[in-house]
Amino acid sequence: MSKSNPRFIEDNLFSEIVGLLPIVTTDLVLLNEDKQQILLFKRTNKPAQNLYFTPGGRLFKNEDLLTGIIRQGKREIGLNLDQNKLVFGGVINEIWSDSEFDEHNYHAVSIFWSYIISPTEINQLALDGQHSIYQWFDINDDNLHNYIQERLVTLGLR
Repeated sequence: MSKSNPRFIEDNLFSEIVGLLPIVTTDLVLLNEDKQQILLFKRTNKPAQNLYFTPGGRLFKNEDLLTGIIRQGKREIGLNLDQNKLVFGGVINEIWSDSEFDEHNYHAVSIFWSYIISPTEINQLALDGQHSIYQWFDINDDNLHNYIQERLVTLGLR
């Protein structure tokens, strides 16, 4: 582990963990005010590279779920989430054929939250290196990735 950030896991150790265990993640489903559109972000890295997907990432050991999603919202898309607007969505199992490590696939247990994002908040978005652009999609678009569709079904929106 890095001495500057005790929660950072060095690549060689994280590769071993990814090869052995599912990773618990916390993810954010951003919706417009009438919940008919979902805001997705084009990923630059594996898994889901070049796909439009929800922002989120690894939950830290001993981290509260709300603290984790608030941290991820700030880190990945520069959004200061209003805790009172977060709605627990559910948990889904994601199994990807690839990962950032060529020798392993990626398995995530995704704990996700929905959030109605305001126009003001959209104007404040600042993407990290994991995302290149963002775009609104209709929630009934059959071309959405299966894991996005599963989140929307779990939320009762499809």
